[in-house]
Amino acid sequence: MCGWYKRWYLQALPSYIQLSRHAVFYCRVAVPQSLRPVIGRREIRRSLNTLCRH
Repeated sequence: MCGWYKRWYLQALPSYIQLSRHAVFYCRVAVPQSLRPVIGRREIRRSLNTLCRH
């Protein structure tokens, strides 16, 4: 994916969906402050096992 198209494409995605530098989509969700000691993380990030083919 190149230049302006990549910027436009990423702006069209919801904030919880991210595209890695390897063209894999990820879902990212923040962990509430009260659950952070239990889970041990600030956010949970999981691969959607999909690729961007552009």
